[in-house]
Amino acid sequence: MIERAIAEGHIQVKQLSPAADKRLADAEFPERLGAGEQGTIVETLEHKCLAVLDDLHARAAAVALGLSLCGSDTVVLEGLPRGRISGEEYQTKITRLARVMGMRADDLAELLWLGRLIQEVLDHGSGQDKDTAHPC
Repeated sequence: MIERAIAEGHIQVKQLSPAADKRLADAEFPERLGAGEQGTIVETLEHKCLAVLDDLHARAAAVALGLSLCGSDTVVLEGLPRGRISGEEYQTKITRLARVMGMRADDLAELLWLGRLIQEVLDHGSGQDKDTAHPC
């Protein structure tokens, strides 16, 4: 899905600009942040765009800097109503992502429920029924 979004121009992969490279060199990020997270934060500052971050410490640093951010799960979820993935693809991708991220079972259940609800609305244009009741 990410590769397709890049190919279609919905997501841009950028190299750090010289200004961002200098900003990164001058930044005092916590040691626990990897180069990818640091680069994402600096590039987001440079371009005033949305950062996709999953690492808790990177998210905290981004919030402290006032950046707009989301997680990979949000990117996958937004693919569903935009018609970039099917309901079945969504379930497969979000389940794989949950495994990689070590997501809690209740968070995965909620994301799967949300995906089913979105798919139902897209398919039928109606609200929820007994089969889509929230799992709480």
